[in-house]
Amino acid sequence: MKTNHLIVAFFAFFAITLISCSESEENVLTSIPADTGMIVRLNADKFLTSAGAQKDGNTWTFGQGIENILATMTSGTRSEFMKLMDALPVLDYENIYVYEYKSSPIATCITKHPGALADGLEKELGKPHKIDGYSVYNHVIILKGNRVWIAENIDKLMDSLEDAAKSPASNVDIISKNIGNKDKAATVIANYSALLAHNPYIQMAGGKDIYNMYEGHFVTYSIVFDSNKMLVDGSMYDRDGKAVSIAGKLAPIETSFTRLLPANTILAVASGKPSDEVSNIIIESLSGLGIQDVRPYIEALNGSMAFAVAPPSAFNDILDLSKWTLTISAGYDKAKAEEIIGMAEDMETHDINVTRLADQTRFNVPGGIGLMNPANFYLGYIDGMLVASTQPISTDHKNSLAANFNGHSSAGVFDIPADGDIVKGFGAPFGLECHMSGDDDKFISECEFTGSPYPFIESIIVAATDKKFHRDAADAFMRLSAQ
Repeated sequence: MKTNHLIVAFFAFFAITLISCSESEENVLTSIPADTGMIVRLNADKFLTSAGAQKDGNTWTFGQGIENILATMTSGTRSEFMKLMDALPVLDYENIYVYEYKSSPIATCITKHPGALADGLEKELGKPHKIDGYSVYNHVIILKGNRVWIAENIDKLMDSLEDAAKSPASNVDIISKNIGNKDKAATVIANYSALLAHNPYIQMAGGKDIYNMYEGHFVTYSIVFDSNKMLVDGSMYDRDGKAVSIAGKLAPIETSFTRLLPANTILAVASGKPSDEVSNIIIESLSGLGIQDVRPYIEALNGSMAFAVAPPSAFNDILDLSKWTLTISAGYDKAKAEEIIGMAEDMETHDINVTRLADQTRFNVPGGIGLMNPANFYLGYIDGMLVASTQPISTDHKNSLAANFNGHSSAGVFDIPADGDIVKGFGAPFGLECHMSGDDDKFISECEFTGSPYPFIESIIVAATDKKFHRDAADAFMRLSAQ
């Protein structure tokens, strides 16, 4: 790899994910447009530490993950990488801002030693060309005074600075008050209105009512790393800066749906019954697509909604899609549920094999669907729920999932245990467990690499560079495919 390419790749990588600066957020926010779709503030030290990198005086030490990456480099490339790491003090390790402007990402921060940075860039990339007093290196890195930017489109950067001069993000209280601090690894603030307005799919999907509902709203969330865990918490704020509660929009989840799920379920998400206000917005959005008769079926929803996935009970069947369990359930009005089931049973006239059982109906697609053969689906109205599944429906399952949903308005769990068949079968170094919940005005999630002795980001790197794991996984996949 040529040195100039390495320099550009290095700065782009660290600008977007790791490096940070120490100037106050107020000064940086004055150069970011108020109507930007998203602003991210990062703390480099938190990311580097979670990736297994630490600086002791003038010496960097790396954990297993980064050492695995360095082991794949040539001696020359590794030497260049270490030189660049040693040069990082030119930038302070506290804050970086990455923001979106007209669908283009821009990163910026303060440099503590602008002269040294300019000299180093010129030595590696050549003399810069000038644009309105800005020094531009390799069409990517821009310097002026003690500020540095990384931008893929110089024209958009200049336009964003002009817009910020007229209306800066520092004037928006929700942004300035919630941008976070150095204790957080990252803080994200998304301007809901800007993101929706710039999304053509919202208009195509008849999303005018959704846009109007959240006009002027902001979504904020922060990330903290704790050993092999990542913790995320977030909130939504209205145009007056008041945290928005979902308590009046979603009822608490009814956990009876968990009895439908096998004990080895790896994914389950659920939400409580939506309020009439939310239901009406959904109806109006669908009506915009020309679907005029959906109202009675949405209004028939009278309980919680859930979706879950469970793998086969035997690892040797893991590639057999017909043995996976996908389950969808919703608390539903009995009359409308029976009407839906009746319409589904009418597919018998369209070469679908329909078998009416005592409390559910089985639908079989002759010849299967792709890798799903046999392709069986079950539909029934059971315990007040309209349920669809790829396996026979039963409410007799025993599991501990209810605790993940009880009392929450929305929640989810993803769990691949470190001692489970999937991890052992593919030779993975550790498992992954995530819990998510939404209550009142807070959204919280926690992800943990169970069984990992490494910090969170380093765990990802170790798994991505573990050659034995890759070989074992490939061997297992080939063996299972040959069955």
